[in-house]
Amino acid sequence: MSQYKTGAVSVTNGSQVVTGTGTLWLSNVSPGDGFTVAGTGVPYTVGSVDSDTQITLNANYAGPSGSGLAYAIWRDFTAQNNLPEMSQGDIETATTFTRAMRLIDGSLADIQGDYYKSDNILGTASQSGGIPTGAIIERGSNANGEYTKFADGTLECSAILQIDYDTANRMRVDWTYPAAFADIPRWTANLVGYGANGTVNFSFTNRTFVNTIGELTVSCPSGTASGNSLSLTVYRPSGSADFASGDKANVSVIVKGRWF
Repeated sequence: MSQYKTGAVSVTNGSQVVTGTGTLWLSNVSPGDGFTVAGTGVPYTVGSVDSDTQITLNANYAGPSGSGLAYAIWRDFTAQNNLPEMSQGDIETATTFTRAMRLIDGSLADIQGDYYKSDNILGTASQSGGIPTGAIIERGSNANGEYTKFADGTLECSAILQIDYDTANRMRVDWTYPAAFADIPRWTANLVGYGANGTVNFSFTNRTFVNTIGELTVSCPSGTASGNSLSLTVYRPSGSADFASGDKANVSVIVKGRWF
């Protein structure tokens, strides 16, 4: 912000007219600029530029009369970042400050909603039009298992399922997820089998291989997934012993996809 301070001024209490000595106001001052007499700290607004040596204020001068006084006229109030020069009696100070406070006051609710802390990181994950609007993480459980939702749209569901004898050729279980997916998810499972002759563990991820439950040779379960459920089936390989009533296994399943 530039200032014009050349020359000196004479002012009269109760008058709007300011007379200059050694001033060139026609080319350096414009209506709307700020004016103050040094040492008074009171700003005025220039109403008109009458000549190089006379300006008229938009209000009567309220200070003591005097001549040969130092002064300052602010010719530009668009300082860096549009901030007023408060220490120089900038006439825009009060207006700018009031405008800023109103913006802050009207935005407090939104500002609070944009910050996450210990008491709102966990909660209900939600979204609107693909934009997260709730907590960062939502964790829950029900009769179908456990689930964790993340604000980026990721959803993980898990459960320990019992897969039971269905026919001589297969064991089967149908599982409804504890939370629904927006599309078909990927699943990974670990089979903890137990049958007539003991327990065996093995892992699988959408693929088939052979392991043994007791004296029975079985293939890894195959699965058919949807956005709401997963069906798992263990088939008896050709030539191996039949499944028998009472054969069963525990399956630890993790399903991962997106909830939006």
